[in-house]
Amino acid sequence: MCKRIIFFGFLEVLILSFNLTGIATAAENDSRLARSVTGVYSDMCYNVGGGDILGMEIQVVYSKKGYYVVYQTSEGEPSVPVVIQTTIKDRTIEFQIPEEVPFSGNFYGQITDKGIEGKIEGYSGYASKLILKRQLSYWQRLPGDNVCRKKS
Repeated sequence: MCKRIIFFGFLEVLILSFNLTGIATAAENDSRLARSVTGVYSDMCYNVGGGDILGMEIQVVYSKKGYYVVYQTSEGEPSVPVVIQTTIKDRTIEFQIPEEVPFSGNFYGQITDKGIEGKIEGYSGYASKLILKRQLSYWQRLPGDNVCRKKS
């Protein structure tokens, strides 16, 4: 009887340890994804000719309630940044830009090691094919490093 209790107790511990290992592995995978997709993605720059700021900047952050983006655009004068809940699955990012914000609509993109390639649904021109480089925020770069450069 005692051997049977010890054996079943051992099995319970073994099963519990496998379950905890699975939970830990899933949490570790979530953490790896969070570290690989979070960061600042920007094409925001200073236009010397016009003396204004142009572009878009997205900062992806992670919280206990999932992913969020801090979204800001500038068409001469920077807009007020907004925080928007986002969906990230694998390396695909989607979020809804509110109507009161410039370039409102559905944002869809792919996160790569170099940045986000995406678009805002319903726009042509600039917002129809966005390439936001993973880099320091416009607001963190030195003045000479944030000047608009011609796309090659």
